[in-house]
Amino acid sequence: MDVVPVTGHWRFDPYGGVIHGGRLYGRGSADMKGGIAAAICGVAAAARQGLRRRIAVSASVLEEVIEGHALARVLDAVQPGAVVICEPSGLRIKAGQKGRMEVLLTLHGKPAHAATPQVGRNPLHAAARALLALESLPLPSDPVLGPALQVPVDAVSQPYPSISMVPGGVTLRFDRRTLAGETEHDVLGPIRLCLERVGVRDYTLEISADPVRAFTGESAAPPRWLPAWRCPDDAPVLAALRGAARECGRDDAVGCWPFCTNGSESAGGAAFPRWAWGRATRKTRTP
Repeated sequence: MDVVPVTGHWRFDPYGGVIHGGRLYGRGSADMKGGIAAAICGVAAAARQGLRRRIAVSASVLEEVIEGHALARVLDAVQPGAVVICEPSGLRIKAGQKGRMEVLLTLHGKPAHAATPQVGRNPLHAAARALLALESLPLPSDPVLGPALQVPVDAVSQPYPSISMVPGGVTLRFDRRTLAGETEHDVLGPIRLCLERVGVRDYTLEISADPVRAFTGESAAPPRWLPAWRCPDDAPVLAALRGAARECGRDDAVGCWPFCTNGSESAGGAAFPRWAWGRATRKTRTP
């Protein structure tokens, strides 16, 4: 479930499911097959001990690319009182995560033959100014989640490749790691002000919504705006988790993930707080 492509050198066959030295090796053995197995076995053990509550185990796809989108259908159907995300954590409690927004900045120019660049307007020059300016853009920080991040990860000209010509445009993709409470305006507003200060005028700024196809053939193209979240210190579900950790002889310290999880939907989307302790109204989704 929910694995990235097999790359690099593997000690054992990634498709073989090898057990060596008491450990299971193979593609997805930790993320996410291990978590699913733990959830199923844990629910079964609780039932044998007399627990008579409804518990659903979800094995949802596409978390690596559009965190929480597939889980949304499960949340709508189950309406849970609490959600436990089984991302690997070294058996430590994680009660928060940074969010993620994919920002597309397209600089517009005027195409021309590379032999006569003066009759065009090269957007690569504006892209260079934008990159240098945005590199020093001040970003907020959170005492638990740490600093927000804004990383350029892609640059594509229009057309691509642009051979023997000044391109008509160039799109920069930024991976913006967000903090709890940040809004779309909080992310895009400072970018616009920064571009204005360095004289970049002709551009388009948007959140990406590239289509993704699941193994079943189903496709989806939701906006890549996956919110951050932090579980309040006094949340009942957090107290229960810490108590369970102590009963098992584990450390009950609480930390957070530096990356995105399906919690962007169950917690960051303002859905989970209403289910868990009645503070918010759940958003409405369109299938």
